[in-house]
Amino acid sequence: MHRRYKLGTHRGARRLWLEGNRLTAAGFTRGAPFRATPRADGGLDITLDTTGDRHVAGTDARPIIDILTHVFADHVAGVWVTFDTGRILVCPEHAS
Repeated sequence: MHRRYKLGTHRGARRLWLEGNRLTAAGFTRGAPFRATPRADGGLDITLDTTGDRHVAGTDARPIIDILTHVFADHVAGVWVTFDTGRILVCPEHAS
């Protein structure tokens, strides 16, 4: 599944907030460890990883991934997010 999300800001860092059934369908359930790795294209690669330094928050019914990062440039207002099993690919939206 491919979807556009807006980015927020919190204390000077860009904020990406993902929640709900899309996470569950991709295997990101509450408590699951994951890694968020910056990509060369200015995006983010989020992968399930048993040695991950982050964990999915929320509840069983509504898992949440809340990432504060400086990966996204200030001019990027939104991102395209692709959900696959065990992986979430986040690509910055480029102005046309």
